[in-house]
Amino acid sequence: MKTTRHCLILFTFLLGESAFSQETATELLAKGDEFYSARNYKEAIYHFTQAIGLDPNNPKAYWYRGDANREIKNYSESIRDYDLAIDLDPGNAKYRRLRGDSYYDLKDFTNAEKNYSKALELDPNSATTWLYRADCYVMLKLNDKACEDYREAHQRGSRNAKPRAIRQNCEWVRHMVGNLACPTTDAAISRVEMDPLNGAILIDRSIAYSSWGIETTSGAQISGPEFATGEVINIKLKN
Repeated sequence: MKTTRHCLILFTFLLGESAFSQETATELLAKGDEFYSARNYKEAIYHFTQAIGLDPNNPKAYWYRGDANREIKNYSESIRDYDLAIDLDPGNAKYRRLRGDSYYDLKDFTNAEKNYSKALELDPNSATTWLYRADCYVMLKLNDKACEDYREAHQRGSRNAKPRAIRQNCEWVRHMVGNLACPTTDAAISRVEMDPLNGAILIDRSIAYSSWGIETTSGAQISGPEFATGEVINIKLKN
């Protein structure tokens, strides 16, 4: 009876100690986050490290410390932190992208690309990751792949993708009207009307464009509303 009672008391004490440590680790993370927001990164790293000592299985603590290390250009340390976060939570796409960012900062574009690619496997809807992998391909001189990724980033809402694609002279940007890709297939025209200033124009003007023109297949400009039956024409819209 005495032994059973003793074990019960010891078990209660250990539970209380565990709960106290977990609460303290959470508080340390919150304090570290405050220092991070104030750009006091060294103090933030100190608090994140203390939190890790109390709760070494929390991937968020390594993520936070990795971000702080990256801010002070401790890129190798940040990579090690993201490694530990990924070990604890391998399905988290953000940790892969952040590790890719650190490799990119080190100009290790091959490893950066590998991390961005893995992140996209886990989360293919991230416009930011498509954009960053495109930047990586530019540095690796893989322009075709870069242009493909810039297009994916643009389609997912990245505002920076189109300007960067323009700098790379990507073909898909040259074939755009407004922010919509131009169709590249043949289209039937049922009716055209006369514009008194510019000649023939399509009835449907739902696509935004700055100027337009209608030409024969040989490139001759058509300036009127009449076409021969069965004649093939090209409509050129310019952004």
